[in-house]
Amino acid sequence: SRDLLRTFIARNEVTKNLKVADRVIEAVVDSGAALDGRTLTLILTAYNMCNNADKTIATFEDVFGLAGDGSEKEVKRVHDGRLSADIAALNTFTISGLLRAHAVRGDYESALRVLAAMEGDAAMTIGGKPTRSWSGKGDPLNMLPDTRAYNIALAAAANRGTKDGLDAAISIFESMPNPSLSNPPLGKPAKNLVTFNTMINAYARFGHYEDALGVFKTLKESKLQPDRVTYTALIKTSIK
Repeated sequence: SRDLLRTFIARNEVTKNLKVADRVIEAVVDSGAALDGRTLTLILTAYNMCNNADKTIATFEDVFGLAGDGSEKEVKRVHDGRLSADIAALNTFTISGLLRAHAVRGDYESALRVLAAMEGDAAMTIGGKPTRSWSGKGDPLNMLPDTRAYNIALAAAANRGTKDGLDAAISIFESMPNPSLSNPPLGKPAKNLVTFNTMINAYARFGHYEDALGVFKTLKESKLQPDRVTYTALIKTSIK
């Protein structure tokens, strides 16, 4: 079933993705087996490709019993605990699937709480909701958010399309160090090309050409090479 799901994802067959993902979950529940991280990542990817953010989040909560918005709220487990995963399945890959669901919604507050949960921070309140630490809940070697996770949170803020979303995107962007050999090995992950492109696109939504150009200049100074996405975003900004 996992190979079949992978095939449909590669073909971008949306309807089949949803049906096969549902069948995989039914088979796992019936067998009483625990999901592994790769299979769960494929399931979440399938739901996200169908633009079914609700199902992505509900599945994550059902499997782990953790609030998909990174808060302390109690969650409803649809299968009463019969759908579960091994501890290593809670990792940056499966959590990235969850974050993408928040990005589709433009729900940057939930994305930020999830990042805080990954970092083991239970002392923050974001959007009026306290965060819950996921430290000790998953793979201890693969839980800290990487550049990809931060980029998805950045996209969630950019996708909000509002002034507060833009402000959140700027805050996330500025919290990440620029790529260089002098970056410390610990702490926030460094920006990559996707980070810069996402921020330029965020400014493009509001027609902030000078700000977008400033991000572009920083990109060039970082020795990263701009691509077609970069230049397209700059053009969009200049004609707003």
